[in-house]
Amino acid sequence: MDTATIITVLTKHLALWSETDKAKRTPVIAEIYTEDIQFVDPFFTISGQPQVNALIADLLKQNPGYVFRLAGPVESHHNVAYVGWHFGPSTAPTAVTGRDFFVLADERIQVIYTFIDDLTSSAGP
Repeated sequence: MDTATIITVLTKHLALWSETDKAKRTPVIAEIYTEDIQFVDPFFTISGQPQVNALIADLLKQNPGYVFRLAGPVESHHNVAYVGWHFGPSTAPTAVTGRDFFVLADERIQVIYTFIDDLTSSAGP
């Protein structure tokens, strides 16, 4: 998969996670995620487009005014990619920070692994 396509898909992904309107999210989810999309974070794993849509809705409901912002460049090769992000309101845009790692298939995201800073980091030896 070429870099430009990956950047386009991940840019849509990041914008999607800030979209509060389900009617706007649903077609984008179908466009950028495989039907069996898996989302893996430190607390749970979910599968399927409807479940990811519900997760986004719940996250934004619990954090009104928060949006996701890109934190650095998209890194990618072959069918995998990485992006850093910030999540917060305009008054504290870096309230939560982290990284997502992606596995892509057929120009869509198949798996997302989320790491939340200060929650998933471990101390070195």
